[in-house]
This record gives sequence, structure tokens and C-alpha cells, in this order.
Amino acid sequence: MMIRGVRNEADAEYEKKVMLYNKKQFGIDKYLYLFSNSGFEQISSSKTRELAENLELEELSNYVSPLVISKLLEKVLRIRNLFMVVGRPGTGKSTFLKMLSQEDKNNVYIDTDQFNQALKPLLKEKFGNSDLIKIALTREEDLKKIIAKPWISLLKKALKNLPQDCNAFVEIPIGLQSDKMMFRFVGVKVIHLGCDDNDISRLRVILRKTPELLPFIERIPNWE
Repeated sequence: MMIRGVRNEADAEYEKKVMLYNKKQFGIDKYLYLFSNSGFEQISSSKTRELAENLELEELSNYVSPLVISKLLEKVLRIRNLFMVVGRPGTGKSTFLKMLSQEDKNNVYIDTDQFNQALKPLLKEKFGNSDLIKIALTREEDLKKIIAKPWISLLKKALKNLPQDCNAFVEIPIGLQSDKMMFRFVGVKVIHLGCDDNDISRLRVILRKTPELLPFIERIPNWE
């Protein structure tokens, strides 16, 4: 028995030729057809491969699940693993990832904090000398509209530059936030680095002289 998928009338017509060919060449005369639900007619393996190869992350997330995205990106980038690393400020994410990359050259750390630095001129153009931390806390939707596409473009560039056979670790602290869900773009391999005691996290943030990040300790979801 051969299992085939049918998305639309054009597929149904094409399947008639497939049946004749397989009957003649291989003697196959039993088929099980799976029919596409309405709204999914344009999804195909060739389309998803094309999107993955071009790193069209936003559109790809509309076609396939995060689990499939993980496998597709690892295949087209020719890397071993693609991890997203999440967690609140002061939990040692950056320190841990730097240690991993120093331990083995096949471990590559993508620090998306550098993306934020690169986007500062754009933010200054839009918001002037306003406090960007305050804007992130009180006008998050306005901020997203401005930086979402440029941020994704920087992520694509970083992914394209990954060496083959590496383990890639993309640090996105807010990756599991309900209005972000960044696993839609980088897949489901998630590493969470956390601290059960928020007071310790606050102390670490203060000691490293980044008190502006304190409000994000409560804002960024913990692993629950």
C-alpha cells in the first residue's frame, strides 16, 4: 500500500498519473489518501524546505510546528543542535554559555544582547533620548513594531554564519514569554537557566552593576 497526500483538485488529477505509473512499474494498486484540511492547501514539503533554506523564519513558523522547525534548520544549516537559552537576569546564562564556547570550539554562543546594541541607533531615531528600559516595560508593543523585523534579520545573519557541525546556543532571555514565543523561529530545543530565589538573582544583578534589569526578573517567565 502507498500512502499519499492530496491538497486540492490539481493534486487529485496528478494522482491519477501517479497511480497508472506505479501500477505499470511496480504493481502497486492499493492507496491510502490523506486529504488536507481547509486552509492548509499551500503547505508542502518543497515549500517548507525552500523557506528553511532561505531562513524565512517568520513565514516558516506559519507552515510547520516548532519541532519540525528544529529539524529543518539543523539540516539546512548543517549543524548538530540548535538550542534556545532562556531565563531571568542574574541566573548565569551568559557566563555558562561563554564557558561552553571556550571549552569546545564546536559550541557557538549567539549573544542576542549584541543585537539590541546594534539596534540602538534605530531606537534613538524613534524614541530620542527616552529611557529605553522604561519603554520596554511600559510601551512594549510600540517597541516590538519597530525592532521585530530588524531583530529577526540579525538572527538570520547570525544563523547563516554558523560553522558546520556546531552546537548553536542562542540566548534569548524572553524566549518563553507568552507574547514572544521565540521557539516559533528557532525550534523546541530549550535550555532554561534559572534561580529559585529571586532575591539572589536581584543581588547578582546589582553586584554586576546592571540595576536597570531588575524589573525583568519578575517580567520574564520562570520555568514552571
